Amino acid sequence: MIRRLLIIPALLLLMPFFAACSLWEDDEADDPVVEESATPTPTPEPLTGETVLSGAAEQWSATESVHFLLDAQGDTFLDADRNIRLISAEGDLARPDAVEATARVDVTVATVPVELIVIGEDAYLTNFISGNWERAPDDFSYNPALLFNDTDGLGPIMEDIQNPELDGTESVDGRSAHRVTGIVTEEQIDDITAGSISGENIDVTLWIAEDNFEVLRLVISAPPIEDTGETTWDLTFTDHNADVEIEAPI
Repeated sequence: MIRRLLIIPALLLLMPFFAACSLWEDDEADDPVVEESATPTPTPEPLTGETVLSGAAEQWSATESVHFLLDAQGDTFLDADRNIRLISAEGDLARPDAVEATARVDVTVATVPVELIVIGEDAYLTNFISGNWERAPDDFSYNPALLFNDTDGLGPIMEDIQNPELDGTESVDGRSAHRVTGIVTEEQIDDITAGSISGENIDVTLWIAEDNFEVLRLVISAPPIEDTGETTWDLTFTDHNADVEIEAPI
């Protein structure tokens, strides 16, 4: 009996506590549930010719080396006397201003391969007859390393292409690429084409990799002038940022 008498006062003392807990639970139940709002995912802006070229120009400026293949259609003469006509070339470019390549040239009597190395202001060619290395003549105008020039090279050209249009996607050597068309002036491309392409409105088409904006292909063409055939340069680029070392041959 004594135990029961002791329990009753204890329960009376705890009743205010239980009542407070009950009120607190009721308050929580009445409070509205506030859900955290998810951050909306921004809608990417649609690609345009300008945005693709801008990305390609930025990627090109960060490219330290690239392998190139050139097919030159029409009259691309590499000397002042117009005796050496460029047919094709293949080689490696390395920043800031070096190239090592093999070119096929027409020297009136025959088509011969010529080795070419340019490092800065120094240019070397193999002799057409002996094959020995020698300094390139002063009027030899072909220097593929100018594609990497920060002032007149491919990067600045892409940033200044007129009326760029995004023309779908195509595959280049198994890589999906944006196709961009536009117009350039003779002055813009004079250096990289050895002055061989002239005209007021020169068409350019570029293929830019979808995944990282690497330049995969460039075609420059001008309409026929004075009953001459169309001059077209078709450049393909591969092996971006491969290890390339170019040294003077002599």
